[in-house]
Amino acid sequence: MLVRLREMELDAIRREVAELNRQVEAVEGKKVELNAQIVSEQVYLTRLEGISTYGAYSNSVYAWQHDLDEQRQGLDEKIDAKSFQIRAAYEALKTAQVALDRALSEVDKTRQKAEQDSLDEAALQQFLRQSEGQP
Repeated sequence: MLVRLREMELDAIRREVAELNRQVEAVEGKKVELNAQIVSEQVYLTRLEGISTYGAYSNSVYAWQHDLDEQRQGLDEKIDAKSFQIRAAYEALKTAQVALDRALSEVDKTRQKAEQDSLDEAALQQFLRQSEGQP
């Protein structure tokens, strides 16, 4: 039961990391879109009428890039923290599995000893009957 609980905890953390990775991909996609938009604006700048608005656009692009970089950094920090949680959850899972394996091994040893004791008792009873002359 404890092993299953640990597996569920580990899976939940892994799902959270997968979601964070999807968010990182979305941020990176936005950065690619922004870079493409910059190129198209630079093409527009080659026309004389675009020169007057490019300064304001460039300032807003810088702010967008900065915001995207901060988002990425925040997501990377969360992923690092979750990676630590995954390691801890994995260690807890392995500890629970080892404890379960040991307990099952002890139960199996006890069962085997009980079976052997039963067989030994039956053999002893048969020997005693035969030595007394009983069939």
